[in-house]
Amino acid sequence: MINHKTIATLFAALSLSFVTMTHAADYIIPSDPNPGTLSNTDTLTLNPTGVINANLTADNNSQVFISGGNLSAKLTLNDNSSANLSAGSAHEIVATDNSILTVTNGTLSNITLKNFAELNLNGGTIDSNFVTFNNASVNVTAGTFNALYQTIDDVQSHITAGIFNAKLELKGQSITTIEGGTFHSNVLMRVKANLDVTDGTFNALLGNSSSNKPLNFSGGTIASTGKLLSTANGSVQVSGGTIDGIIYTTKKTNFIGSNFTLDGIPIADLSHIPTEITERNNAVLAGILADGSAFSYTLNSIIDDASVDYAADDATITVTLIPEPTTAILLSLSTLPLFTRRSRA
Repeated sequence: MINHKTIATLFAALSLSFVTMTHAADYIIPSDPNPGTLSNTDTLTLNPTGVINANLTADNNSQVFISGGNLSAKLTLNDNSSANLSAGSAHEIVATDNSILTVTNGTLSNITLKNFAELNLNGGTIDSNFVTFNNASVNVTAGTFNALYQTIDDVQSHITAGIFNAKLELKGQSITTIEGGTFHSNVLMRVKANLDVTDGTFNALLGNSSSNKPLNFSGGTIASTGKLLSTANGSVQVSGGTIDGIIYTTKKTNFIGSNFTLDGIPIADLSHIPTEITERNNAVLAGILADGSAFSYTLNSIIDDASVDYAADDATITVTLIPEPTTAILLSLSTLPLFTRRSRA
């Protein structure tokens, strides 16, 4: 005979066991020991007096909160897990598989992002070794980089502020947008990288050294200590911004604007198609960029002073005229479809 009371008791016990096995654990360091692995939405909080000196792995939507203390070992973020650093320090973090690292304060070293991982840097300092690749994404709204910042293989970076004291190196079909920030070291595009600059201050070199995509400079400031560079296979498009530093071209630089002159004489017969400027011998190319900023470029083909502009004899220097407002309206209207009315018999 089936004992329904016994079956009910067994079912209740099994249900309790299942809930116990799947219930998320909450760890607080230093009160609790380092579990080594987090999973199933577990959480771990590292408090100001805590130290984690053995490797920690976060899996399956688990969360790590570093509100102080010292993470002196390696933290690995996998499978949609996340870490939030608001104080303290982290020695090494590897983020992968859609995990998210958010930093508002504190100090980090040896950061690696890959496989759709994301970094949101809203403060804090990265002191050494920051590498991103394989579809990772980076959003920087504040903070300080004292380490080489490398993007490789389809990485997307969006920088609106921050202080960069070390080189930013872009390559491997990465896409980077710079809308602000202060750059005290070189920003360089390499093979297949994309870079759009709309704002920011560049106190060192901003350049395209080998990418087959143009560096688009439409805003920001090349400071007096800075240099706008096009070399090897890299080209630069300039449509705005302030250039107080050097323009250095061995490959191709195109200026987009109006009122172009050469040694003060207006350049005739320009159009929206780039026109090459072949003069050198220290002739001065000047004009008004598309954003209304004035520029001048001394076409010096002899490198005898690192503090002056340079345009190699075999470099391609072009100017592209932006249409006057009336012309632009007419051009836009010319692209509209034509409608005709059928006459009545």
